[in-house]
Amino acid sequence: MAIVQTVVRVTAGLVVSCFQYYSDMDLYRLMVSEGTVEVLRDGVVTIVDHANVVPGDIVRLTPGLAYFDMAILQGAGPLLDESALTGEVHPVAKKPLDPANGHL
Repeated sequence: MAIVQTVVRVTAGLVVSCFQYYSDMDLYRLMVSEGTVEVLRDGVVTIVDHANVVPGDIVRLTPGLAYFDMAILQGAGPLLDESALTGEVHPVAKKPLDPANGHL
């Protein structure tokens, strides 16, 4: 009977370890942002890595992945997938900020 319990515990430990590993890898892929974006800095458009975007940068969005928390200044209701942040299943249409508001 002790052998059966040992086998069950070892198997359960391996299964839990596998699930933990895959979960950690998914989180790592979400945290590591690769790619470049066009950024307006000091009146000049430059191409920078996702990791080098700082608060205050104006980013030109293109179709694809962008891992930023940002406000939309101009646009025609882009559909954004916020499932990693909010858990929503469907993409959400966003509206540009009202310039009369004066602050972000």
